[in-house]
Amino acid sequence: MMNKTYEMDMCTGPVFKKIIRFAIPLMISGMLQPALITLLGTCLFRIVWIYTVFRMNRSLFTLYISYPVSWAVTSVILILFFMTVRKKIFQIEKNVL
Repeated sequence: MMNKTYEMDMCTGPVFKKIIRFAIPLMISGMLQPALITLLGTCLFRIVWIYTVFRMNRSLFTLYISYPVSWAVTSVILILFFMTVRKKIFQIEKNVL
C-alpha cells in the first residue's frame, strides 16, 4: 500500500518549479471539487427533473419548483462534502500535533 506524502525538499533547487509542480495542482483540485458538485447539483439535477418529474406533471409550478429543490439538494451535498473534508483536515492536524 502506498502512503501519500505531502513533503517536498524546499532547500535544494529552484523553489518556483516546486511551487508550480506541487502547490498549484493541489490548489486547483481543492477548488474544482466544490465547483463540480455545484454544477452537477444544479444543472444535472434540473435536467433529470425535467425528464422525470416535469414529464409526469406538466405545469409551470413543477418547472419553477425545480430551482429551489436543486438549490436545497446542492446545499445538502456541499455541506456533507465540507464536513468530510473538515473531518479529514482535523485528523491530519491531530496526527501532526
